[in-house]
Amino acid sequence: MPTDVTPIEDAKLSYKEGAGNAPARYVRATKRAKFAEKAASDKAQALYVKKVTDPTIQARRQKKLKKVTDEFWRGRCEKRGGAVIGTRMGESVDLWATNTKPYLEAQAAVDKPDKTGDPVQDAKNIVGAYVEAVVKKKKELLGEE
Repeated sequence: MPTDVTPIEDAKLSYKEGAGNAPARYVRATKRAKFAEKAASDKAQALYVKKVTDPTIQARRQKKLKKVTDEFWRGRCEKRGGAVIGTRMGESVDLWATNTKPYLEAQAAVDKPDKTGDPVQDAKNIVGAYVEAVVKKKKELLGEE
């Protein structure tokens, strides 16, 4: 005997009606969520590595990406992201500054190489010095150095 499932139009209506309650439910759920320790565990990391290196998962990702057009993506960005990005950025200024400050300090400490007279080599030397400083700082902050 076939399983009785909710017709798509009924499910769609229920989903739409639930959207009004979603923000409050989301906030309540996030207040009780405890994910950080579990997500940072060795077990979770091993599963992540296993999944992102699985050829089947990679092929699925690519297949799904091929279904998304630039127009669809741009439209979603404009309607969803465009409406909130300024607010979210404004709410995050202090966090951004805290996270950015070490990199700016690393750049400020760079002893800029003297120019050689060759503009291509100068660019490599100068940009390379800044990139090296930022990469070194990132590794230091992540405990990799």
